[in-house]
Amino acid sequence: MTTDPALQSLFAATEQRYDDEEFTVNVMKKSRFVRFRMHIIAAISLAVMIAAITLLSADVQLLIIELNNVLTTDIFEFGDGVAAVALDPINTIAGVLFITGKLVHLIYKWAKK
Repeated sequence: MTTDPALQSLFAATEQRYDDEEFTVNVMKKSRFVRFRMHIIAAISLAVMIAAITLLSADVQLLIIELNNVLTTDIFEFGDGVAAVALDPINTIAGVLFITGKLVHLIYKWAKK
């Protein structure tokens, strides 16, 4: 016998009888809410993108490009071999910062226990 509450509620719902109209009304209410929520999310996303494009002037865009160039700088030169391809994701300043942040997070979680 399973003890999963979601599965038990699913099987309990199959035993419940619905009037055809009541079931249809409930489904339509839920689908309207989902569509409404998706439209709201799309509108907010569009507004944020338009604001970001408008606010990011040429100077800010140049700063972002320079930051990208600095963070993707290789730490070690491996040439064009397999080692270069395999170590490429962690052979950048951004990779080292990510790994360091992840280790700090794991140590923090371990120390919190």
